[in-house]
Amino acid sequence: MRLTKTILIIGSIFIVFLACQKKSNSITHKSDEFGDYAIYIPNNPQKLIVLVHGYPWPDDSRTKEQLKEHVLSYADQWREFSDVNKAITIIPQMGSGDFAGYRQMFGYRIDPGDYIEKLVDHYSNEYIKDYSGKFTLYGHSAGAQFAVRYAITRPEKLDGAIISAPSTYPFPNESVNWPYGFKAIIRDSIFNGTTEVKDDSEKVAGALFSPKLKYAIRAVDQIPICIVIGSGDTLPRKSREGLIGNTRMERAYNWASIMNSKNSSNRNEIKITVVKDVGHEPFKMLKAVHEQILTFYENY
Repeated sequence: MRLTKTILIIGSIFIVFLACQKKSNSITHKSDEFGDYAIYIPNNPQKLIVLVHGYPWPDDSRTKEQLKEHVLSYADQWREFSDVNKAITIIPQMGSGDFAGYRQMFGYRIDPGDYIEKLVDHYSNEYIKDYSGKFTLYGHSAGAQFAVRYAITRPEKLDGAIISAPSTYPFPNESVNWPYGFKAIIRDSIFNGTTEVKDDSEKVAGALFSPKLKYAIRAVDQIPICIVIGSGDTLPRKSREGLIGNTRMERAYNWASIMNSKNSSNRNEIKITVVKDVGHEPFKMLKAVHEQILTFYENY
């Protein structure tokens, strides 16, 4: 009888311990002076992943509450991978407020790339001992448009980037305006900062934004970049000056081919993974995405 009671007590303690562990590792939604984000912190984190979401609804129909639920759903889908690989997962809430222009790499009071790095620095300093200084970037659809532009302008911050089915890319053409080419543009006051609130004079409205094509080409050599796309993601996309191809699939192959051809050493040529029998559905491509990220971690 005593043995049975002892086993029951130990079992109860273990259940409470598991419950506490589950509670301590909950997904949370946070807000700061610039924006909102979801975050998941596993036990003893060693790495960090930033996820940039797409939209499951027309862009003009989203609300702040929809965006909140959406980033929380991303965190939930990535929780197991985060636990197994001890990776903090941060999902910034993009597309409204400060970051309506995030696909162009612009924000109202702070640029989205700077904001992501602010979050990365904060959580890596607080939770990760001997942090490598680099994180993994994943973006899907609209989020992938941001991710590919971040990867080729700030490769020194990344250990790799997963570009999941964007509709547009910055093709290496200096006669086409950014973000579809590399011609410099003037930041405007609607999406790209204001002189009243931005500290950096080079990032306020009216300042010139000059993307560097040579730097972007070198980025392909510096970090692994993988495009992941579903085999059924073949609907025609809106044509824009500078874009080569009419579908996400065509544009992916054209952009990768051209960028790879300009990369002289090809140490890290852009790769494409096509997931069979899947359309424009991010969570159905996660297995392929996770497998690719694991190849990044082999270099840790």
